[in-house]
Amino acid sequence: MDMYRERIPFESALTRITPLDFWLQTYVNVEEEAILECLSLSDGCDFTFYYRDLTLAVQGSLSKDKLSQWRAVKDGARTLLERWMVR
Repeated sequence: MDMYRERIPFESALTRITPLDFWLQTYVNVEEEAILECLSLSDGCDFTFYYRDLTLAVQGSLSKDKLSQWRAVKDGARTLLERWMVR
């Protein structure tokens, strides 16, 4: 955690962690295993969602204005993954 200056509670159960590189805005939810990284000069954010029970991680992008909807994106990705899985 030395590379982060501060941790700030953010909307939608996210915590913003501010790295020393101020061009990057990082948001996390440790309990739900989500990491979202947004570049200051970009309109988008990259995310990584972890699904330990499925032993999978999903990476993708979403628009900054949809950041508050990250849970719906994570839930939708889970639904899609579960439909594709062969049991």
